Amino acid sequence: FDHRYLALTAEKLEKQLLTQTLFPVPELKTSDGFDVFYMRPSRYFPNETSTEEIIDNLAYCMQTMCEKEKAAAEGIGFIAYMNDWKMANFSIGYCYQFMLMLQGRIPVRVRHFLIVNPPGWFDQIWTIMK
Repeated sequence: FDHRYLALTAEKLEKQLLTQTLFPVPELKTSDGFDVFYMRPSRYFPNETSTEEIIDNLAYCMQTMCEKEKAAAEGIGFIAYMNDWKMANFSIGYCYQFMLMLQGRIPVRVRHFLIVNPPGWFDQIWTIMK
């Protein structure tokens, strides 16, 4: 766990949050009642946004979601809406850091992981991410 994540605020992440690349969706729940955060990967451009910035956004979202007792105790859900996602939106470093975050760098359990409308070539990327 990187203690730097404890100092993250919406104010510090305002520019990144305004891109609406990754954010919790109020009142959206999985079928099992878990709160959900949403990602639109087509809004992330590695040449414009550092991996640290987007990972900080992820850390902030996951931490704020865990302020609710159910999320902290039982977990959260994740949706990646892949429409318009291209190789220009992909970076191996980012995907690696993202997967590490979902696998425990922030102490919250990701109970549901849903990828919607991936491009036909996504299996190649998924193989790298696993």
